[in-house]
Amino acid sequence: MTPSIKKLQNKSLSETVGDELVRLIASGALKSGQRLNEVQLAESFGVSRGRTASRPS
Repeated sequence: MTPSIKKLQNKSLSETVGDELVRLIASGALKSGQRLNEVQLAESFGVSRGRTASRPS
């Protein structure tokens, strides 16, 4: 029997980081409205800092 494997999604790194931030807020690990330190977050995610752009609505 083959184990249940979740399909991979083709997402950009910025989308992946954004999704993870949403997950952290939803789980309570980050508080809604909490100030975030961009340098610390980038280091935690293992990514470099980059331009920030808002997502289209």
